[in-house]
Amino acid sequence: MQSVDIVVPSARLDVGPLTAILDMVVPQGVRARWFIVADSPGATVPAEVLARVDGLVVTLIRNATNLGSAGSRNAGLDASDAEWILFLDDDVTPTPELLVRYADAVAAQPAALGFFGPTRFQAAQSQYQRGVEVSDILTFFRVAEYMRALPWAPTSNVLVRGAAARNERFRTVFPKGGGGEDIDYLLRVARRAAGEFSAVPSAFVDHPWWFNGARDYSRFMRWSFGDSLLHDLHPEHCYRSAPNAVEVLALGVPVAALAAAATASLAPVAALVIGVPLGEVVAEFARLAALKGWPECLYCGETVLIRSSNDVGRLAMQLRLGRWRGVCERWDHFCNGEHIAYHKRWAALKLATHLVAAGIVAWLAW
Repeated sequence: MQSVDIVVPSARLDVGPLTAILDMVVPQGVRARWFIVADSPGATVPAEVLARVDGLVVTLIRNATNLGSAGSRNAGLDASDAEWILFLDDDVTPTPELLVRYADAVAAQPAALGFFGPTRFQAAQSQYQRGVEVSDILTFFRVAEYMRALPWAPTSNVLVRGAAARNERFRTVFPKGGGGEDIDYLLRVARRAAGEFSAVPSAFVDHPWWFNGARDYSRFMRWSFGDSLLHDLHPEHCYRSAPNAVEVLALGVPVAALAAAATASLAPVAALVIGVPLGEVVAEFARLAALKGWPECLYCGETVLIRSSNDVGRLAMQLRLGRWRGVCERWDHFCNGEHIAYHKRWAALKLATHLVAAGIVAWLAW
């Protein structure tokens, strides 16, 4: 590694994480530059950060309007000319030796397209935070700990060969707050270069809980808003699966209404609105028991809400796009097909549980 540009889009401009990023140890013989892209035109840049800005080592780029994470990273790409580009989020705290560990990885694999490291979350301190952990919705933040290579990784912590990175730009059709744009961008980079990104488990950054750990499900909905756009952009990674609980509820409304009118009974409605959620809780309890162990079953309620919020966002966006075929369509985030059978199997088991629970509720209600 002879030169590296660190690109950090920031709407928050929080002094703590930005200072930690600017304080990373630079490997001997490496030219490092930082590009802080301020995405809040009226926000005040912390004095500690502004004091470091010299236009040579640390450059501040202020967007004239709010461009979002994709547009802000593009501004960094436009300014970069280094051999390597390191993308970091503005709320992570990197290990001080992050650049050193990536430099060691480059030395070991000099022809690699790029590298990615783990984004570690603080230890869970609440029922909600533990639910987020066991729901597996943070899988790709930690994927560097157990997979050797992937065609994309979260841009909270990923190093890309500069020439390859500058051949593409982030599409700005994705939500400004993030969701899907990093997957789309890095997939295109990997496809053009006919390569993958290698994991560096020791090159980690620490990530705080959003909203200081307070309960919030809107983020998971927004992620699926962006991910829904991937279905048309990268259809080769799509597959069909049994409907999830959210889809069963949405598809079942007209059926339950007609059945209730025909039978002059609210049993069909009760079967839908009580039986399906109950079946989801039972199925999720079984999933956690089988895959995580009995203690994790205590967080079943949280995992149902977290995963369902993601499913709500996916369905809402597919319908907003007019993609009716997107109902029961899924996107393979591993992009290798290896996990599709697993997801299909659990989807089928959950659907069976929904139907059994709905049948029991209908029988009891009649």
